[in-house]
Amino acid sequence: MAHEIRTPLHQVTGFIDLLHDTDLNEEQQSFVKVLKSSAQGLMTVINDVLDYSKLEAGKMKFESIPYEPRSVLEESMEASRAICEDTDLYLNSNCSKMIPSQVMGDPNRSRQVVRISTGIPGKLMENCTDKPARQLSDNTNDVASASTQKG
Repeated sequence: MAHEIRTPLHQVTGFIDLLHDTDLNEEQQSFVKVLKSSAQGLMTVINDVLDYSKLEAGKMKFESIPYEPRSVLEESMEASRAICEDTDLYLNSNCSKMIPSQVMGDPNRSRQVVRISTGIPGKLMENCTDKPARQLSDNTNDVASASTQKG
């Protein structure tokens, strides 16, 4: 089932990439950027739904491979920053020096946790008129923190 759902979206994303590489004016480039972001967002939702189905069925598999948690955090934060910018929020991240440069685990699940943790506040703030600053940390032993504030 996953293949049938993802393949058409991968094709759409591929054509968006091809379109991006053509001679476009500034407005068209902006449209392509929105298309790319929307396709990536849709792929994220599809992957999350499929993962949730696997989790419910007890078929979720976790990798145990070496990866760089700082890189995973920064990549995930980039995706979430786009959501927050759409809601006039600024998303900032700070990764403690206590985090090792490499760990064993599942980088995809780590990305998912960061994306969900930082994306949900941005989604919740879309309809708010008062957008207070928030810090996702106790500040005593920061491992990784993110804060958003009105931009």
